[in-house]
Amino acid sequence: KCDYFNSTWLNFRGKTIEQELGDGWILGVHPDDIESCLEIYANSFRRREHFVLHFRLLNAQQEYRWIRNTGLPNIDCSNIFTGFMGACFDVTEEFNQHIQLNELLKTKEKFFSVVAHDLKNPFNNIIGLSKLLKKNYGRYDTAKETQMIEYIHQSAQTAYSLLSNLLDWSRMQMGRINVHKMPFDIADAINTSIKTVLPQAYSKEVEIIFNIESKIKIVSDPVLLQTVIRNLLTNAVKFSYPKGSVLIEVHQKANIVSIRVSDKGIGISEEVQKDIFSLFNNTTTLGTRSEVGTGLGLSIAKEFVEKLNGSISLTSVVGVGTTFIVELPLLETNEGIGVQIESISYF
Repeated sequence: KCDYFNSTWLNFRGKTIEQELGDGWILGVHPDDIESCLEIYANSFRRREHFVLHFRLLNAQQEYRWIRNTGLPNIDCSNIFTGFMGACFDVTEEFNQHIQLNELLKTKEKFFSVVAHDLKNPFNNIIGLSKLLKKNYGRYDTAKETQMIEYIHQSAQTAYSLLSNLLDWSRMQMGRINVHKMPFDIADAINTSIKTVLPQAYSKEVEIIFNIESKIKIVSDPVLLQTVIRNLLTNAVKFSYPKGSVLIEVHQKANIVSIRVSDKGIGISEEVQKDIFSLFNNTTTLGTRSEVGTGLGLSIAKEFVEKLNGSISLTSVVGVGTTFIVELPLLETNEGIGVQIESISYF
């Protein structure tokens, strides 16, 4: 129960001293912080000892700010405890910097994890298998050599995909991702992305089918969009069963372009879906041919889609397949669009 508040406190809170006296000030403490706040107060009063605590307090603008509250026990000349003298400081910026620092440390740990483990494995496979082939070339039968070459090819593809994502991710972390919007045919951008994934699809005999409404043009950044589609396609092929198929559909509705990337693969559980786009999602799932990944692809896709003022979501059923949906603003009126659907199959 407080018996005094200075003018700085009252101005911060936008309250009168009558409203704050006693336990009135507690009404401004964030509901999630009240219990711990009062517990520290009670323990400190009982022990007659100095305390430091942090809690969120509502200011005059109805915004919660982080407060550091320090208190010293007040002992009078007769050595009688009469209460505490407290001081409060707005440390919101300090807290925000602390949070940012923690995020940077987590990012650093993620980076070294990728480099030390995920990127190392495919290169180990390439070096080991190529060494065996070089040493024993002609001693293996054709089927054995073909299988080893296939493993080397898969490992090279994995390494390339990881490197591409690492470069995109590092640029994103350093704030070097700039958006350069221009009008372009969305089919051209998607076809370019498909071509980068075709070797991976061919190795699993996965068919990529591309359906699009005719002549859809969009004003956006084609490079960022290609990166998004490449990552979604890589993910779809990875989790597709051999001789399966991946479907890309593009539709325009009002001023929104919807891009759907669907597979008929292993699907994603509801638990994993909750953090599927998080950079720090530590849940990794091997592909249907034990392909590894970093988890960077989907987080990059989400970041890039948001930079393009769009949204990304998914629907998935375990054992049935997954569909990722990217929605982007059109920002340009398309003329002459009919109901005709152009379908391209890559197999």
